[in-house]
Amino acid sequence: MSYRSFVRAMLAIAVLVSALVTGSHAQAMNCAVVSSPQFTFGPYDSLSPMALDVQASLVVQCTPATPGQLLNLQVSLAGASQPLQMVNAHTGERLTFVLYADAGRTQAIDSQQVCRMQLPLPGPTLLSLPVYGRVPARQGVSVGTYQSQLAVVLNF
Repeated sequence: MSYRSFVRAMLAIAVLVSALVTGSHAQAMNCAVVSSPQFTFGPYDSLSPMALDVQASLVVQCTPATPGQLLNLQVSLAGASQPLQMVNAHTGERLTFVLYADAGRTQAIDSQQVCRMQLPLPGPTLLSLPVYGRVPARQGVSVGTYQSQLAVVLNF
């Protein structure tokens, strides 16, 4: 696999996700990240019994060498330590969050877990891959802005 592109998106609040795309020249499938997910969790009440949930999408454009070519896409996080945490730059406090591949928030995405997608592409195809985020309830943290940056790896 060779590196094809590295996309970095900026975000003022919450989680910044970058995308690293790798692919095989033998398959001649071409994929590029159109937009990286940006999670803005918004106000968090550390006393609330409810988790804070958001959704964003990773948008990828893939073009097969021939119509009907099978796309084997694998998505994972690169080098992320567990648990995932946002940091308050002023206090150093950490706020834990989790990314999921499903709306029910049962399939966590981390550096050990790879989400796979396999489908034939009739031609150039725009894929919108939803990613779900959650900040668990009752984390005793101070008021402030918490940020994190992650790299998402796409292999095709």
